[in-house]
Amino acid sequence: AGELVPFARLTPPRPEGAARRIPLQPFRVTSSTPGNVPQVELETSGRGVALRVVNSTEPAAAAEYILATTEYEAGATVERLDLSWLESSSNWQQRVSVSTSADLQSWFTAAHGRPVMDLKTDDGRRLIHAEVPVTVPRSASARYWRIRFDPGVSPTLTEVHAVVRGAAPQPRGVLL
Repeated sequence: AGELVPFARLTPPRPEGAARRIPLQPFRVTSSTPGNVPQVELETSGRGVALRVVNSTEPAAAAEYILATTEYEAGATVERLDLSWLESSSNWQQRVSVSTSADLQSWFTAAHGRPVMDLKTDDGRRLIHAEVPVTVPRSASARYWRIRFDPGVSPTLTEVHAVVRGAAPQPRGVLL
């Protein structure tokens, strides 16, 4: 009828593909930091407080795993790593850092200081936190992964899976 009509083209949000799990093969690398890290001891008595600095003789052990996969796809977005480990009789809590690499030489940090834990109560209930959320830059390839546990107790990993969300196909649109 010749009347002006406002018009806007909105792009619908792109649906994400289904999540799937890609197995990663863990290879354990054990390293240690040098000993002689000073320990501070406080001792109280009737006359006051004594402060003593003592050199440590035991090195603090840290565990590291290199993970490899052959199923990496370039368009997939890795959301998290799911860890499985051998069950221990003692309770433990640990922090991990995760890096990715395409060539085992240049590494990009994907997570830093994320908590993992395995806690048990006397009546047999268990609290496990084994998911490590990661942020991988789009430009970085994630064929190889490195998980570093802070010094202290480190579990023995049995399985690691990368949870990926593939890119969904672009929805069909109207050609203008």
